Amino acid sequence: MFLKLNNIKKEFSKQNGVTNIHLQINQGELVTLLGPSGCGKTTILNIIGGFLKPDNGTIILEDTDITLLPPEKRPIATVFQSYALFPHMNVIENVSYGLKYTTNFRRKERLNAAKEYIKIVGLKGYEYEHVGNLSGGQQQRVALARALITKPKLLLLDEPFSNLDAKLRIKMREELKQIQSMFNITMIFVTHDQEEALSISDRIVVMDSGKIIQVGTPREIYRNPINEYVGSFIGKSNIIEINGSKKLIRPEDIELNKDVNGEWEIKNEIFIGSYTRYIIEQNNERILVDLSGVEKREYKLKDKVNIRFKNIIDL
Repeated sequence: MFLKLNNIKKEFSKQNGVTNIHLQINQGELVTLLGPSGCGKTTILNIIGGFLKPDNGTIILEDTDITLLPPEKRPIATVFQSYALFPHMNVIENVSYGLKYTTNFRRKERLNAAKEYIKIVGLKGYEYEHVGNLSGGQQQRVALARALITKPKLLLLDEPFSNLDAKLRIKMREELKQIQSMFNITMIFVTHDQEEALSISDRIVVMDSGKIIQVGTPREIYRNPINEYVGSFIGKSNIIEINGSKKLIRPEDIELNKDVNGEWEIKNEIFIGSYTRYIIEQNNERILVDLSGVEKREYKLKDKVNIRFKNIIDL
């Protein structure tokens, strides 16, 4: 096993910590820590990176206990949400900075190496640009190149794309996956964005209130949530009681059929490009139904419909 967190605990006086954290990560995986703000995602990342000391537990990296090692002694690099670039340096100086303390390279060798990583992240031609003149996406690429150039065994990413616009975030996710494949590097990615986690991860660690609730592949988490919290947090869902027990129905797993005597009534229609979301109601119970462009028929507000569940998830 590449990385093991054994019974990690960290308490804070004025905020939630983490407790009973057991996690194993394989070499080459991209694992996402997912949960709402304050659930402990960044705390775990900071403990792995050495920026926080756990109150209890151990961190084992490739059979070596690194629990008490300072950050600079760990073969780990971190990309922060705020980029953490040196404002008085240009791009190539920022990227090459880490090599000054981790290698015996001369200045020319450091700059040549930096040029290669700047090219990898798509910033060729910006080597001598002041970082303050770069866009948010470009600054994040500089931060990524600076982290990769030290050839870490593990790369930590703390909500690295949260300051970018939606279209650029999608592009950066794709580029990050390509870079991970190129270097075969293990990555731990922190986000509160469910779509981001589903699209980028090999496995997802769902957290709440300082605890790990479920670990699985994106498909496992989405299709087989362990409880109502996970099912509701990951994607849109309908929680319905059937025969005395709670079930989860995804909006795309419901079929509509128009019927003048139908039990449900269409209350709202929301066009979302590739699909249309209907909100339907029966006796003050409301559920979401998503129909793709192919499936969509011309339903109108107040139409009566019957429904059929194509897939039911037990909770």
